Amino acid sequence: MARCLFCPVSRRARLMGGRLMKAAGCLALVASGLCFGTHRHLGLATTKATPRSAQGFGGEELRQVKKVEQQYKTKKGLRSTTDAVRFFEKAASCREKGDLQTAIQHYRKARVAIGKASGKGSKDYARVCNDLAQTYFEVGRHNRAMELLEESRTAFATAVGEEHVEYAGCLQNLARVKLKLNFVAEAEALYKKASKIYAGDLGANHMAYLDSLRSLASLYQSVGQPDMVRPLLLEEQRVKTLAAQLGHRAQ
Repeated sequence: MARCLFCPVSRRARLMGGRLMKAAGCLALVASGLCFGTHRHLGLATTKATPRSAQGFGGEELRQVKKVEQQYKTKKGLRSTTDAVRFFEKAASCREKGDLQTAIQHYRKARVAIGKASGKGSKDYARVCNDLAQTYFEVGRHNRAMELLEESRTAFATAVGEEHVEYAGCLQNLARVKLKLNFVAEAEALYKKASKIYAGDLGANHMAYLDSLRSLASLYQSVGQPDMVRPLLLEEQRVKTLAAQLGHRAQ
């Protein structure tokens, strides 16, 4: 299975971050170090403010920092986070084994759980939507894949902005689905936008940039525009030469 464009290391290092800020009051529970697909423990830093009593010692009972209902909601939020990790890991494992239908079920559960825990504008939510979309694409449900990638695109735009490499990766994935559904002009525009983002930092993203150039060249070949391919091949050679000079290995 091809490695996700979003992750320069491995798919099991995805879904890092996702600060969990839940509930009002003086108790803040921060879920730090969330990383789907790894065996890293979910670190929880708990900070509890000192309760303030009413004036006049012994005159009134101390007020609780949080009501029981608020505490439950916080615990429920944390449970959603750990559920998301568990479901994502199961989905990734099933996908690697080729059990795509089961993978879809687990990805869907992870998407719901992380949506509750981190929100639909978080990187974690965007990444779950992306992987679920890729799995739907693999089973031939291209329209559903496109819907999820549009959702992922919106979440990435909110979480990291439209100049980030992960946003560019989402655009590439969406372009592939658009092309499959014969939305050629839209796919071309998405590939070009992704390439422009990668080109902004070739030192870090030259491999992703090369991949976007090849994808764009393949699109032009498929629609019978070979004259558009040559400039892309020249640009590919330029980037390879530059990468070699910088000590990178371009394939």
